[in-house]
Amino acid sequence: MRTLILLTLAATLAACDDSTSIDAVLAPSALSGSGTGGTGGGLTIAVGRGQAPLVGSWTRIANEGGVLSEQTWTFASDGSGTRSTTVRTQLGVPLTVEQQAFAWDAGGGVLLLRFDRTGVASTVRASYAVLVGVTGTVLRLDGRDYVRTAG
Repeated sequence: MRTLILLTLAATLAACDDSTSIDAVLAPSALSGSGTGGTGGGLTIAVGRGQAPLVGSWTRIANEGGVLSEQTWTFASDGSGTRSTTVRTQLGVPLTVEQQAFAWDAGGGVLLLRFDRTGVASTVRASYAVLVGVTGTVLRLDGRDYVRTAG
């Protein structure tokens, strides 16, 4: 079942510019519905707001209007990263697949993402925290929960 859910991914992200809000980057319309993730209640401990806890891959799956989407953020220890977004129908038929590289820096609960899309650079700021709860480790990125999938 998890494989099926992971195969049903989502949301094409709009190109970023200096005026792009974090909501436009993290939650385009296809990602604004209900998602999976979260700590599921119980004891939650913030384990970091520095760079080291971010390293790895983090995934959020959403389902809205018959469209399934998966967004995965991968943060490498060298400050590079990739955002992957896939959108599928409920039957698993891919509608869009997008990957975008970025550079990142983090500290004090603030994440800076630097995108360079077709020669136009933009920087986006987001709040974040890495949380450990009874049900696993979660990246809370600007209020949205992403489950650790690698790292």
